[in-house]
Amino acid sequence: MLKQRAVSATLWSAVDVVLRQGVQFVVAIALAHLLTPAEFGTFGLILLFTGIASVFMDGGFSAALIQRQDVSQTDESTVFWFNLFAGALAAAALYAAAPAIAGFYARPVLVPLLTIMAGNVLLGALGAIHASLLSKQLDFRTQTKVGFAATLASGVTSVWMAWKGYGIWALAAQAIVMTGVSTLLFWIVGRWRPTLEFSGSSVRRLFGFGGYHFASILMDMSYSRLYTLLIGKFDGVRALGYYSNADSTQQMPSGVLVKVLSRVAFPMFAAASHDPVMLRRGMQLGIRGSMLLNVPMMLGMAAAAGPLVVVLFGQKWVPA
Repeated sequence: MLKQRAVSATLWSAVDVVLRQGVQFVVAIALAHLLTPAEFGTFGLILLFTGIASVFMDGGFSAALIQRQDVSQTDESTVFWFNLFAGALAAAALYAAAPAIAGFYARPVLVPLLTIMAGNVLLGALGAIHASLLSKQLDFRTQTKVGFAATLASGVTSVWMAWKGYGIWALAAQAIVMTGVSTLLFWIVGRWRPTLEFSGSSVRRLFGFGGYHFASILMDMSYSRLYTLLIGKFDGVRALGYYSNADSTQQMPSGVLVKVLSRVAFPMFAAASHDPVMLRRGMQLGIRGSMLLNVPMMLGMAAAAGPLVVVLFGQKWVPA
């Protein structure tokens, strides 16, 4: 029974990730032709700050809900209200820091841009738990429908705005529409609703696992997006645009594989946490399978980097 659920969940997770990444990749190509590297780089300046704000909004509790097998409605409602409160604090901190961040880069446009993205963090807090509970139930079919609709709506909106000359605001709109549509649809199609209760004991119990997950994700976010701070400050937004494009493109194929496997593996491993032998076998199988595909894909992209960039994005992106 567990194996059948794993196979079904993996298939739907693959469909979800491939559809979303496919649409996002097509949108990225269109936006690369419509926008300049400097506009991409200017938006990239804020990715480190918005990413850290999103990590603080969740606090690792969404992962703890998936990991623990004995959660109650009280636990789930507690996480929802915590996410909402933490999201409001993170959004307020981002808004308050906007003038200082804009001054650091000498880019006044970052003030209204960060203000909008602060609202996006709060908007994401409203739907974070819904996605976690669906993953816990291995219900990737619903997530596929929601994710595809949100990706398509955000992609169409951003391309239209870029075509109409809105520049960097097309990228901001893409993020806002993606979060807004997915949150709205999760509330419409999902049956879960929070209750008016908050338990301190639930916070302490879930933070036993969620705290370590929070620290791990925070370190990973800081490391993986630190380049935006350094390149943006010392080399300028155009160089950051080139680097961001190269980084996102090389992560596309491996990211599809990792997301498909990890989204299914986490709830499956949590359900089998009582069996170390099964966990070890599952981890070994996942690593071998991912490397079997990932290594040749990365070598192929490295060998074909020059013509690949020209064909996909055009001559103006050659430095990427």
